[in-house]
Amino acid sequence: MQIIYKKYEINTLDLFTNIHYFAFGAIPAYLFVFKKDIIEKLSLIPAVYKYLYAVSIIGVIVIVSNTDVIPDLKVSSLLFSILFSGLILCTLGEKMYLKFPIKVF
Repeated sequence: MQIIYKKYEINTLDLFTNIHYFAFGAIPAYLFVFKKDIIEKLSLIPAVYKYLYAVSIIGVIVIVSNTDVIPDLKVSSLLFSILFSGLILCTLGEKMYLKFPIKVF
């Protein structure tokens, strides 16, 4: 969809053109529900590696956003989708090292 929007110079900030980011989030959800053995193996990864992965994702985002390392929008959005799916997988499991505080009002 982004290809069509780019061709006609339409702004791509709506949900419909960025749905692939959300679709890649379904992969960890599927693994969490149906493939518990994979989640158990992922929970054996030490926390330091999971934190290192999260920090490296921030580094990749900064580099790709501010340089022309990956000039193609389709490739960079695919890369970000895969990296964020991996980040979601790091938060799943019995030993959740990457916890995000949620405030309920």
